[in-house]
Amino acid sequence: MPTFDEKRKPRVLVLSTSLWLSAGQLALALIRVGFEVATFGPAESPFHTIEKLDARFRYGYRGFDSAAMSAIRNWSPDLLVCTDDLAVYHLHQRLF
Repeated sequence: MPTFDEKRKPRVLVLSTSLWLSAGQLALALIRVGFEVATFGPAESPFHTIEKLDARFRYGYRGFDSAAMSAIRNWSPDLLVCTDDLAVYHLHQRLF
């Protein structure tokens, strides 16, 4: 089980395959309660309009799987949050 440094904010990576506004609202809510937040989604995602993000990752021609794994490695999140079923499906196929 990972241990957390109490001085460091927990890091979350919010992943989405959709263009839903609720995914951006979730990221903003996590920022407000004190998380370090990075997002991963398509280039047209509402994530890319949020100014207070700690990191942004996009996917395009490379596809979700390889880009998501790269984002996870680069960000090293404490928590992954998928905002839609397709994101869950892709991660499940890749990780399990």
